[in-house]
Amino acid sequence: MPEYNYDASAAYNIKLASGSSLVSRIDYSYSGSSYGSYQPLDYLNVPPTSNPNYHNPGYGVLNASFGLNSRIFDLTLYAKNLGNDRKIIQEPEVNTVFEAYTVRPRTVGVTFKLRFD
Repeated sequence: MPEYNYDASAAYNIKLASGSSLVSRIDYSYSGSSYGSYQPLDYLNVPPTSNPNYHNPGYGVLNASFGLNSRIFDLTLYAKNLGNDRKIIQEPEVNTVFEAYTVRPRTVGVTFKLRFD
């Protein structure tokens, strides 16, 4: 479990004369460093800090979206992990296979929602 986490976000909506809205949002999440591992503890080697993967670094993720909302549809462009942070946050060894887990890489996409009334 991380020592601390924090989140910050901001959203802004602009009403248009047509009744539609331009919407934008930005958020940032930070997970502080933590201690723990997927590897079993070596009870002969106490404390378990001798495991090089016992300490996990902190990391932050910045997300943003911008869109148009109308009475008929919503169209949104979004980006997750804008900074493309690829910090390795865990490096377990499972059955002699070394792995590395990172934050999900930058992802950009579009969502479209159509209303049927």
